[in-house]
Amino acid sequence: MEMMKRARRFCAPALVAVAFLMFGAPSAPGVPVNLAPSIGDAWATPCDAEAGPEPSHEITDTNDPCGERRRILDFLREVLAWVWTSVNTALGLIYGAIGAVSAWMNDLTYSVSYRDGAVQFRGSELPLARANAIVFGNTIHYHRNVDPNGNSRESCVLREHEAHHVFQYRRLGPFFLPVYITVSVVMLFQREHPLEASAEAHAQAACP
Repeated sequence: MEMMKRARRFCAPALVAVAFLMFGAPSAPGVPVNLAPSIGDAWATPCDAEAGPEPSHEITDTNDPCGERRRILDFLREVLAWVWTSVNTALGLIYGAIGAVSAWMNDLTYSVSYRDGAVQFRGSELPLARANAIVFGNTIHYHRNVDPNGNSRESCVLREHEAHHVFQYRRLGPFFLPVYITVSVVMLFQREHPLEASAEAHAQAACP
């Protein structure tokens, strides 16, 4: 009960802070416009997605509030996507650590990078799967014998295929692996997995 009382004390200040950041100082009477943060400016100006910002006599800043708003929304979506699939991503980071140990024990070159919204591991033997690549949440693990950053169409297809799996993880979150495994068992591998078919179709369209 004591913890709930303490939490309630912070609710009002937190809501005020969020409202200020989201709507900015222009929405508060008597507060100068130049005190509003950039995130507030982005929401303070009416903005049409196609026609652009509407004229405003209150804000004289030449920056594009619509572009700022889109950047803010993209950032928030990115944070939510990472939170939604955080369990899978944590599993992927553990898998990456296992791959690093395996590469070290076998004297293999191992690298970690961040690209296209995912942490990418390259150089392991993929000790838990025999495949060119495997995805867990926002992590992609490439076998040491493939080059996802090459200029060939095969590299492009592989890269886009795995990137689409990341997209699927972001949509299904913690339900991705249960859905994937359940569908695989029900179908008994008699035809291509729908999630794999979707990823392959995306890759073929993205790599002409």
